Amino acid sequence: MKPCHFNRRHIFTLIELLVVIAIIAILASMLLPALSRARAAAQQTSCLNRNRQLGLAIEFYLHDYNDSYPQDPTGWNTNLDKWYKRLDPGTAPEKAMFCPSDSASTSFQSASASYIDGFISYGYNHWGLDGVAPGVLKRPAETILLCESGQNKGDDRPEGTGYYVCDARYVDVTGYGQVWPRHSGRANIYWTDGHASASPSPSGVSKDFYLAQALGTWWTEPNNWTTDGKVGP
Repeated sequence: MKPCHFNRRHIFTLIELLVVIAIIAILASMLLPALSRARAAAQQTSCLNRNRQLGLAIEFYLHDYNDSYPQDPTGWNTNLDKWYKRLDPGTAPEKAMFCPSDSASTSFQSASASYIDGFISYGYNHWGLDGVAPGVLKRPAETILLCESGQNKGDDRPEGTGYYVCDARYVDVTGYGQVWPRHSGRANIYWTDGHASASPSPSGVSKDFYLAQALGTWWTEPNNWTTDGKVGP
């Protein structure tokens, strides 16, 4: 008679389980930063594409409305819709108004409410382009049309909440949006010549786009806000 052989399952000891868990933890610690960087890079690319999409929608607007840039509805133009509401929704859908990395603009209210109230991710250069014709631009490759915007202080709104116009000066109080670096110290910008790029802040914070003269201001020369790069009127 042949002896009986019973199948015996291998039972992991506690030490073996701990070793496996430790190896998994090490691999995760190596992979997660790389995945996080890949996700951030993908968001920046998506943001740049949305910025470009809005810029192209404004280009279409120029052809339909007397070859003039939109007028800012704030201040004396209160009878006008916000610039993005005058664009063709087929070329400028609501989703395009929000950067994937911009959680502040929708954290205090819904995306639709933010859209209505003007708390979107991209600010229009109303300082230099309000109602002007592209033909007067002296430095189109160096003049801002749209940029990522955010607020330094937002009352009941989180810091960094986007705004539909962007200020050509640094304001350390609640108010207009500032150029806001949402992507590792960089802000996506669409220029009036039709190209889009990521511009770095010297120290990675919003105010140094202005204080360090990375883009100039309304009162400095040269700057990236006015049609000729000179001090505004």
